[in-house]
Amino acid sequence: MASNQLAQLRLLTNVTSNTTGSEIKSSLGRGFTFYIEGSNSPNGTVKIQSKTPKGNWVDIDEHNVTNASPIIIQDPDGAYIALRAVLENRSSGTFDVTATLSC
Repeated sequence: MASNQLAQLRLLTNVTSNTTGSEIKSSLGRGFTFYIEGSNSPNGTVKIQSKTPKGNWVDIDEHNVTNASPIIIQDPDGAYIALRAVLENRSSGTFDVTATLSC
């Protein structure tokens, strides 16, 4: 990708049960914005995680999602090897987590 373009990474898409999303490589850019969106009376906990150089997963952010209002997390200086999202404690709703980054 050329410089100053935005890439979109889908960390969770239309998820309706507790799950750990797939590892998404993200080392080609920096300056992340994360979007957590719930629908259909959402109720669950979403974690955004980053992979360390030794392969461990650490939480970047965590939110309890209890309504359909989008949650936006900005990390303008963030640079990560890989990302994933985790949905826990889900009792209802559908969840999506997307990240955008500058390439």
